[in-house]
Amino acid sequence: MWRRWVGGLLGLVACSNDRWLPIPLEGPVAYLYQTPDQRRWLASESELPARFEIDGEQPLYALGYLRPLEELQLSPGPLPITELTAEGRPLPRPEVVVRAVLEGGGGWGSADPEALRGLAVPNFDPVRCLQIDRCVDAEPSCIPCPLRTPPQAPALPVLRCPSGWVSEVGPRGITLCHPNEPAALPCGSAELQLVGRPSCESLAACAPGDWPERRSSLPPLYVRALAAGGDGSSARPFGTIGEAWASSDQPREVLLADGVYAEPVSLDRPGWILNGHCPSQVVLQNSAGPSVVATSSATVIGVSLEGAEPLRIEVSGQVRLEAVRIGAGPGDGVVVRGQLTALRLLIEGRETDGLLVEPGGSVDVEESNLRNSGGSQVSCRGGAVRGVDLRLAAQEEGPSCETYGLSAFSGCQVELERVVVEGFCKTSLRTLDPGTHLTLERGVVRNNRSSVPSEGSGFSVFGGASVFLREVAFQRVLKDALQIVESQLRAEDLLVEDTQSSDDYSYGVFAGEDSNVALVRAVLRSNDVSDLLSTFTSSVTLEDVVVLPKGDVAYPRVSTDQLVARRVYVGAAPLVYMSAQARLELSDLTLEGGDLEAAYLPSAQIARVRTGGAQRFGLRITPRVCGVDCRPMVLSDLLFEGLPTEAIGVDVESVLATELERFEVHGGAYGLRLRDGLFELRDGLIDGAKTGVWTPTLPAQPDLAFGELEMIGVETKVLLQPID
Repeated sequence: MWRRWVGGLLGLVACSNDRWLPIPLEGPVAYLYQTPDQRRWLASESELPARFEIDGEQPLYALGYLRPLEELQLSPGPLPITELTAEGRPLPRPEVVVRAVLEGGGGWGSADPEALRGLAVPNFDPVRCLQIDRCVDAEPSCIPCPLRTPPQAPALPVLRCPSGWVSEVGPRGITLCHPNEPAALPCGSAELQLVGRPSCESLAACAPGDWPERRSSLPPLYVRALAAGGDGSSARPFGTIGEAWASSDQPREVLLADGVYAEPVSLDRPGWILNGHCPSQVVLQNSAGPSVVATSSATVIGVSLEGAEPLRIEVSGQVRLEAVRIGAGPGDGVVVRGQLTALRLLIEGRETDGLLVEPGGSVDVEESNLRNSGGSQVSCRGGAVRGVDLRLAAQEEGPSCETYGLSAFSGCQVELERVVVEGFCKTSLRTLDPGTHLTLERGVVRNNRSSVPSEGSGFSVFGGASVFLREVAFQRVLKDALQIVESQLRAEDLLVEDTQSSDDYSYGVFAGEDSNVALVRAVLRSNDVSDLLSTFTSSVTLEDVVVLPKGDVAYPRVSTDQLVARRVYVGAAPLVYMSAQARLELSDLTLEGGDLEAAYLPSAQIARVRTGGAQRFGLRITPRVCGVDCRPMVLSDLLFEGLPTEAIGVDVESVLATELERFEVHGGAYGLRLRDGLFELRDGLIDGAKTGVWTPTLPAQPDLAFGELEMIGVETKVLLQPID
């Protein structure tokens, strides 16, 4: 409970029972005396309180020393002798001991040093009391702790591992996990590596014999490159696809033998099928323009398309591809203005984009690889893309590398599931423009390659786009794993780890201006510079989030308009800054190290926070300007442990009103530093701090302001000191 010492200090003489006592000794002197309420006190040097009474049955001792008292580690008084040292060791042995004589004329007389035994602090281990959940009294001894409400422990994040991911036990038993995705392999030109597969496999097996297996009941037409005088039968095949196309107005299944078909193909009648014997052996090629142009419905199976623009699907075209390879060459690989459905599609080595979706186009692709094109492997400039079991990859690197995994613009709608994106120099995934939306479920984005400084990221969300991620891992991504600016992101079951910095501004998650970000069940760990950074004019929600910084330089920093953080665990970090200008709600925060800094604003609540080993402060509340709608800032259930010698438990700076209840501060220079404003403290404990409360002005009613504040083992209860 709050206690005050009232009175000044009188320098050279002291008054006892209206009698003046001269200074008894020439050297450094300390006084021991006992007040009428049986509390023992010490006053150092030659200073005794003025208005001080001595119990007539208790002696007043003067202790003389040869060395200055500060060298003996005696704190200045007056203060209880039980608080002379944090360790509770005995008083240093004096050279001379005298006692006040109250009877007769008064004065000083010699005293037996053994008489000090009852006044000296015995050897005592207060840590042992704490270990057995006991408290220390003024004797000192272990006593039952007072009946006070301790802080409620914060709840830890609750995480679950997605299906197929590998689980591990993290700090404090928190479940951590990472995807079990096999390493990428350099597959051959007619091979692909499917998601979840540890090896490459052929795009399609070559059928036995000269001809592919029939895929329909349509009448067949047989074609062998450069054959002459044929009629379309297997015995006398046509020599070109154009001959077969011209032979009938009705749908046919065109069966292609091995060879190079150097001719443009126009699919302008519905229902036709081009069926190749083997995609590694059947090549449709046109160096002067598109190899295949589709303006109607058609199916293409088991071939390779090469040339300046291998496949163009116009607005009226509806094409199904199966086991088709789009080979290297100038221009885009596949341009879609109509509809494309593809199974086991391989696009590689295009100079610009691999798959380009124009406004109005629609793509549905499964079990496919798109790799090593110079622009985007998938570029959607309107329309829609659905992809399942996709691998987007690149191998190029260096300052001239301009590769992207997927780019979505102009209102494109993208749905991806089971996707691996890796090895890109620029951005692995990017979305731009209002109305653009991307959903990715069960994905891995990893291993960006070196490029020019300050460029590259795992996922960039800009310009009004919106993104939803579920069960996605970002691993070893260049610069920022996630960049969100003027856009929206919601991520559930997210892993961001080992981000590689390309400059001094690299982050696991960066939320820029006018962004709205929600992370639910997320782990951010071992990222360069910072795991999480946001700026003002944004909104951030964190629920069940684990942050494990890399070394002693990475830190989470959130400065937003609105911040809601529930069940967040942060490993050792130099600083944890969480602030908001309009709404702040922090609850269930566990910080293993580092300082928690927040800003005061019109609506703010901080509840159930535990920190250990903070370097400068457990919690600092910094001022923010707010108008007439400012309400009291409510802080409750705070526990700050292991504060170093110069740290502050709770530092509240110039705010309007603060309610602080159910809190404990252990160690540090100051338990509380309260600068200006109104404050109310309830159910508080300050243990082992040098100073309990530092305030520039004492409240008018200190017993009300500090009415339920308990201090144990502090040298100075309240320090009244103006702040410059």
